[in-house]
Amino acid sequence: MKMGFGIYNDSGMLIANNADLPCGNGTICNNLQWSNTSWSHGRVPAMNTIDLSSRDTVILPAGGYGVLRFRATNPGWYYGHCHIMLHQLDGMAFAIRIGTNAQTSRPPDNFPYNCESFEPPPLNITGLILLA
Repeated sequence: MKMGFGIYNDSGMLIANNADLPCGNGTICNNLQWSNTSWSHGRVPAMNTIDLSSRDTVILPAGGYGVLRFRATNPGWYYGHCHIMLHQLDGMAFAIRIGTNAQTSRPPDNFPYNCESFEPPPLNITGLILLA
């Protein structure tokens, strides 16, 4: 519905994050709040509400943000994430629950809740080729 961009130099390199969501010290940006508190609870100005796109992937600009809206009609847990694993480790991943616990299906009784004590099969060394 809206995209906010960072501040870039003439070469296109990011020089500052978007000021709409200040990150403080700039290292870990959890629990961000809009710099203009009147934007809270979906009151972000200049959102596109006319010709919306329908997609399951959004590319966010470096130092920027995206405001998304989606129809939540299927109760359950959903995982949103960056496709760059290192970014997920930095917090660019989240889980969101749609509905209540009572509306969310429980896993089947035989669902593996952990990997238990996984023992890999023995390595078959017959036919092993050593390269020098």
